[in-house]
Amino acid sequence: MNRLFDRSKMTYFPLATRRNKVSIEEACVDPHDQAIAIDRNMQEKTDLIAKQIIDARNVGASVMCAFGAHAIKNGMGRLLGMMVEKGWLTHLATNGAGVIHDWEFAFQGFSSEDVKANVIEGKFGTWEETGLYLNTALAIGAYEGLGYGQSIGAMIHNEGLFIPTRATLVSAGKDEDIPVSKRAAALALLAVLDVLDLPQGFVPIEHPFASYSVQEKCYVKQIPCT
Repeated sequence: MNRLFDRSKMTYFPLATRRNKVSIEEACVDPHDQAIAIDRNMQEKTDLIAKQIIDARNVGASVMCAFGAHAIKNGMGRLLGMMVEKGWLTHLATNGAGVIHDWEFAFQGFSSEDVKANVIEGKFGTWEETGLYLNTALAIGAYEGLGYGQSIGAMIHNEGLFIPTRATLVSAGKDEDIPVSKRAAALALLAVLDVLDLPQGFVPIEHPFASYSVQEKCYVKQIPCT
């Protein structure tokens, strides 16, 4: 605990009570829909990028797509997911907000809180399920040897999290025959479970809008998403 800032004293609010500005069903850019008209200059740039991607994949080269949160917030998750499924992209990278938008869309179909209003009220970023599920998924993923995007994608795809028993984690933390990184991850996860008082076993977390998640697609196709 930070002696200057005790997070246990914070109040967290149910995600369902938050007003959101974006519905993924309305914002989604569906790759199966008719193409959106763009001006000639943009079309030329798009054609060039498409050719570069095709040329790269034809010779077995990697294609990385790095993007900010607005790509997800503006409904591009399903389109990016299609490019992953078809093998056009071999590595995706975004920031923390991109991860949050993608997961919140998969979980409830809505995302994008009113930053100004919630900062004024002292509520910005204080949403229970977002913090609880994402951070727990990351702690479990670290123990299982998964990366950041893999950990979130696995939770979405599996519709929940499997929490090891405390005895298993204690044993792993003491086992000198496994890598020190695995031992450290086991003890870190144990600390998380103790603080949050989480049960062992499978914890179901429904994601009714999982088809919009690019992290889920990356997990299924085993494409890095960082």
